[in-house]
Amino acid sequence: MKHFLLTLILGFILVSCSNSLKGKITKGIYVDIEGDNSGTGSILKPYATLQRAVKASRDLRKTGLVDPIVIYLRGGRHQLNEALVLGIKDGRPEDSEITTLDDYGAGETILPAYLTISAYPKEHAVVSAGMPITGWKKVETTSSGLLLNALGNVWEADMPEGLENFYTLYDSKGRLNRARNNGFSPTQKGDKTHIYFPEGALKNWENIEDVEVQVRPFRPWVINMLPLKTVDETELVAQTGVSATYGIDKLPSWVHNPTGSSIWIENSIEALNEPGEWVVNTKTRKIYLWPVNPSSDGKPQGILAPTTSELIRVEGQIDYDGPTDKPVNGIAFNGITFTHADRLAWTSDEKRLGLGMQHDWDMFDKPSAMIRFRGAENCEVINCDFLNSGGSGIRLDLFAQRNRIENCEFAHLGEAGILLAGYGAGTKDVNHHNDIINNHIHHFSEITWHSPGIWAWQSGHNHMAHNYVHHSGYAAVLITNRIEPDRSLNGEGGRTIRQNEIPEDVKTSTKETVLY
Repeated sequence: MKHFLLTLILGFILVSCSNSLKGKITKGIYVDIEGDNSGTGSILKPYATLQRAVKASRDLRKTGLVDPIVIYLRGGRHQLNEALVLGIKDGRPEDSEITTLDDYGAGETILPAYLTISAYPKEHAVVSAGMPITGWKKVETTSSGLLLNALGNVWEADMPEGLENFYTLYDSKGRLNRARNNGFSPTQKGDKTHIYFPEGALKNWENIEDVEVQVRPFRPWVINMLPLKTVDETELVAQTGVSATYGIDKLPSWVHNPTGSSIWIENSIEALNEPGEWVVNTKTRKIYLWPVNPSSDGKPQGILAPTTSELIRVEGQIDYDGPTDKPVNGIAFNGITFTHADRLAWTSDEKRLGLGMQHDWDMFDKPSAMIRFRGAENCEVINCDFLNSGGSGIRLDLFAQRNRIENCEFAHLGEAGILLAGYGAGTKDVNHHNDIINNHIHHFSEITWHSPGIWAWQSGHNHMAHNYVHHSGYAAVLITNRIEPDRSLNGEGGRTIRQNEIPEDVKTSTKETVLY
């Protein structure tokens, strides 16, 4: 009898601990990809989608529940076809318990997360933007424009309904390479939208808007991905649909460039000539792929196209022109793998000019990362993986204080690992005192080579320590800003400057010095 009672007591203690967080009882909501959104969200009758679980969490708050809530994702791939937005109503209603800040870093917190989205213990939960591509058929004729060596090896499928374009593609092993030519060097100096090319390097494709050029525009510390607009095969000049950061010219002689190329063509059907490469034609709505991990009959398998560049956005109430924002408080992510988001492409000068941060290494206040905090405090990302994606891992934009990113892995990303980007130059200094600790960041900047592992732009008093950063295209860690109040509106970061907050005497006494 004593043994039975002891077992009962121990069992009660274990159950209580498993449903507590920093000493507080929590409410669990469960999601299983085999679940049912008409269920109860219990472990026996889980919901099928994360979106349904978030709705259930909000409904519980309406009943007056103030205890922490944990949404548990069971193992498997949880698909998001658009960004899931968590706002003020999902976070802790009261202000942060911290009234004073340490010299740097997030400091200690006493309260548990108010809402946690977590992998179920010992299970591999994946949040993915990938939409399955099915219905593959082998391409057998040259009418598609394929080279002879590709015939019989390339398969085609229709773009899924509702998907207008995408810039990355994935199989079960990771991101696939978009078809790309061997590259060339411009024959003469052009401006920011004109490329002078050798004969045969470019052609006036029927779907020219789908074709992108990867350009190193004279300055070797930047890569631009630019859509083509026109190609004149007689005059040997092409126009891009978006301006490059600098004039497009040959690289300086001091740059180590053994191939001699500084411009490469991507997403042209003629360049599809080896396993693992793909092309999409949005006019015919066809996808072409030479599979590298096919099924037993040679057909592509497990192919995913991204539906969004941003998986989850935690967003407070941003008063961009005013002095005060209201951040979301107390959202946490734990133990989840995030993957298969797209690269945020440059599609027009209207959306790009003046918003580039230092050499256009990234765009100001844009959805280019898998998780984006935009007006957040006391939020956490712990023990998560950010793998195989076209953009960055995490962004902390505008207001971001006392947030923690710890013990995460960032790998095989097209752009950066972690970006902290506050408001532009002015007096609204609200991006600071965050922790970036014990993260493994590697094989990033795989598309835009300039993208750093960690970048703090207009952000300070952060604690960044014990991060292992390697296999970078350019830089591991950047703590920088490069801007002056007399910068032109369409210049690098020109539209980020808060001119009304800068005294006139500062403007008149500060002039941009052009060093190169």
